[in-house]
Amino acid sequence: MPPEITHWVHPQVIGATVHLLDKVGAQRIRLLESPWCTAEPLEEFMLQANWEPRDFLSAAAKVEFENTNYLRKGKKYSRLCVPGGSLMFKGYDLNHSYEDCDVFADSRISESLWPFLPVRRVHTCRPLACMRP
Repeated sequence: MPPEITHWVHPQVIGATVHLLDKVGAQRIRLLESPWCTAEPLEEFMLQANWEPRDFLSAAAKVEFENTNYLRKGKKYSRLCVPGGSLMFKGYDLNHSYEDCDVFADSRISESLWPFLPVRRVHTCRPLACMRP
């Protein structure tokens, strides 16, 4: 199967989610991904995977893309600490987008937690263990 089918959530699910977030009043929707071994813009990576970034841009008023493998528009990385402590690392240095958001939604999380988790709640996200304390 091609990568656009096996590695990511179906693009129509992402498009529908973006559209619904816009309908309930999201001021900005930022699609984040850390594509394997590249620092190119996320839009370019999507095109190589046979996705059309314009479909997401037209699904809501303000949609942004961010390849979280590097800073892009950010000035520095954000240190996000593990709530309640950790066995290995106290925190992680991440792309600024993870700290900039009010709500973080992960399309890979279990259905019992879908669709939205407040950023302050502990939550597993590849390869990270948490968001803000």
